[in-house]
Amino acid sequence: MALRFSERARLSDEIIGTVRRSAILANPVLHPLRDHPSFHAQVQDEAGALRTIWRTRALRGWLVQLLRGLSRLRSPRPLIREALSQLTTIEAAPSVLFVSHRLPGRNGFSGEDTYFGTIPSAFDSAVLLIDHRPLLTQLLSRAEVAPGRITLPPGLGLRSEVAILMQLVLGTLRLWAMRCSERDAGRRQLLAEAVSRSGDSATGLRIAEFVKLVCEQAQPDAIVVTFEGHPWERLAFRAARRAAPGIVAVGYPHAGILPGVHALFRELDDELNPDGYLAPGEIAQREIERRLAGVPVEVLGSPRRLDAPGLKSNRESICLVLPDGFPSEIDRLVQIALNLARVRTEVEFRLRLHPASRGK
Repeated sequence: MALRFSERARLSDEIIGTVRRSAILANPVLHPLRDHPSFHAQVQDEAGALRTIWRTRALRGWLVQLLRGLSRLRSPRPLIREALSQLTTIEAAPSVLFVSHRLPGRNGFSGEDTYFGTIPSAFDSAVLLIDHRPLLTQLLSRAEVAPGRITLPPGLGLRSEVAILMQLVLGTLRLWAMRCSERDAGRRQLLAEAVSRSGDSATGLRIAEFVKLVCEQAQPDAIVVTFEGHPWERLAFRAARRAAPGIVAVGYPHAGILPGVHALFRELDDELNPDGYLAPGEIAQREIERRLAGVPVEVLGSPRRLDAPGLKSNRESICLVLPDGFPSEIDRLVQIALNLARVRTEVEFRLRLHPASRGK
């Protein structure tokens, strides 16, 4: 029986509130982002979910994470030291750590940051880039650093990777035990899905460990993270707080806040919640203030501004197409726009693709 999104959100809230293990908190199944087709788990009954655990989804997830871990057997600490030591504009360590993303087809070491624009250059800051390039590209690339910028490597060294693997094994066994002892059919199904995605928890654990290593060396005053409700964001806040006591954790929901958002507004333990939010605009600010009363929210703005030349049009009607970063959605909406453009020639159709889709 398929779980409706509202039921999935409610059950995941109940489960996540009873666990403390990082490997379970990092499980993406327990963090439903929003009621959107691209985020829905594949619809399957409990037996179907269990059949895939050791065959396809889980096996693939574990193999990918093992490959990442084995690709870098040396500790990344020297890389972090090199990136921080190259900061020539300031005397002390960076006061703000930004966590952003390196996307396919983008050079994360020059020009404006895709998500924060020129904001990091206005502070004594360092930027940690989560690598979203194809896995083979990551594995074959040499470790890259620049003044104040460093890309998260595929693996964090033998010692850290062994620790992450042990956390994954223990977390998977705990989820399996919870599933076996559960009587509610909905919770059993959700826990079965979580077991089948347990290998993917390594992503959140690895990012959190890297944030900890950076914060131990830099001791920043604040950490600013792109914030959508992913489990790694919460774990990054906790890792930063434990490595740099007194640090201020800030979430930046860089995209528009659409209806059906859940994990972004979920309130967990204090260590896992942001101290405040930066909003891309006033509409998002009002929505955050409405959903999280009493939490500080300031407008930061967005680098995705419309100041490029040639944006003005002589046509009265303009249709702006804004697909999310998922190939299935991009293909469908772009095809619809192309078909409509052939029929409605009086309308100008503009495609504004998600940054993650560029370079594919």
